[in-house]
Amino acid sequence: MSKINEDNHPGLYRYRQELRQYPELTEEQYRSVIADLKKPEVSSRYEAAREKMICSHLEMILSMAEQTIDLYYGLSMEDYVGLGSLAMVERFDRFKPEKGIPFAAYMKKVIVRYIYANVKKHVVWERDEDIDPDSIGMEYSFTRCYLVRRVEEALQELTPEEFRIIRMLFYTSAEPNYQAAARTLRRTERGLHATLEEIYKKLRPRLKDLCYGSKRMYIEPKGDEDEYSTT
Repeated sequence: MSKINEDNHPGLYRYRQELRQYPELTEEQYRSVIADLKKPEVSSRYEAAREKMICSHLEMILSMAEQTIDLYYGLSMEDYVGLGSLAMVERFDRFKPEKGIPFAAYMKKVIVRYIYANVKKHVVWERDEDIDPDSIGMEYSFTRCYLVRRVEEALQELTPEEFRIIRMLFYTSAEPNYQAAARTLRRTERGLHATLEEIYKKLRPRLKDLCYGSKRMYIEPKGDEDEYSTT
């Protein structure tokens, strides 16, 4: 675990000192903020509650960076904190206080997925852009990291058809296009998502040790509601 101190991360160290003006909310303060977040129609109270919730959880991102930075190949702790803070601001409005999930627990999962997605975008697959998806290979243009190697090994457990689906959806720099993939495979989108869930079930046991705390970091279904899933 890499600790933030004045010698190895002077910028983050000063930032942590500045965050002391935004202490963790007490239980009473938290309940008050949640109550205001449940009333978006009162815009002034909602915006004030939003700012208070975000500011009081910035320190949490620093702690996450200290605990998990070794899991993100090539990403500096400063970049982790920057991406984590951006994730909290960009994805804040997806938080649904009426569900009763603590904001910290919800946002940790959001941040982990957001950062992993951004790291993934820097993986460059060595392939010709014009070739068929079935011919995409498994070679990389940089030294393979531990995470990439583990995922690659796990993918070998899939059937050719399952492997083809994974390549069509995730071996590109663009967001997965489920509709286009379903059309190419002559399947419904619902059927494609059902197959993906079966694929995830195969991969999870092989990658279950790639975790942050008790939460799985990788091989999770995607979607706006998934941050609330407990499986």
